[in-house]
Amino acid sequence: MTSSASALGSVLAAEGSGGDGFQAPTIAEFYPEPIAEFSILGVAFEITRITIISWIATAGILALLVLAVRKPSIVPGKMQYLGESGYSLIRDGIARDVIGPKGLPFAPFLASLFFFILANNAMSIVPFFQISPNSKFAWPLVLAVIVWVMYNWVGIREQGAARYFKDAAVPRECRRPL
Repeated sequence: MTSSASALGSVLAAEGSGGDGFQAPTIAEFYPEPIAEFSILGVAFEITRITIISWIATAGILALLVLAVRKPSIVPGKMQYLGESGYSLIRDGIARDVIGPKGLPFAPFLASLFFFILANNAMSIVPFFQISPNSKFAWPLVLAVIVWVMYNWVGIREQGAARYFKDAAVPRECRRPL
């Protein structure tokens, strides 16, 4: 074994509990110390490292999308091509192919959701950040509640409240004919 290979092995492997080897992340990574604390109308808020990471990810996606539509042209440049390709992936691959023709009005919402989740999850591999804001339970919960409310709102709007809840409780395929 060469000296560089043994040096690499000593870096990657923990050398006992007090060694200088690899230190695995702990549960404390998910509960960082607040950088700032404040209260609005009696509701306490904390800004943590994870909050700032989410802001950076959101700002990055906004910058990408603004640069993509800044100078639109018939023959797209690199940024316009990247933005259009991302949106087209969601519009054609999910809204049209999975949902159907009625899914096209929801393509902007689905693309926003996709890019937000992608950017926040990508932060887990960026050096010095190395944690996804989606690893906190609240982020996926809030996104799921938004989608659930929208899903029910569209269902009620299309079918009416009585029929929607009746179909949700007992699907038509499971009802016995009278």
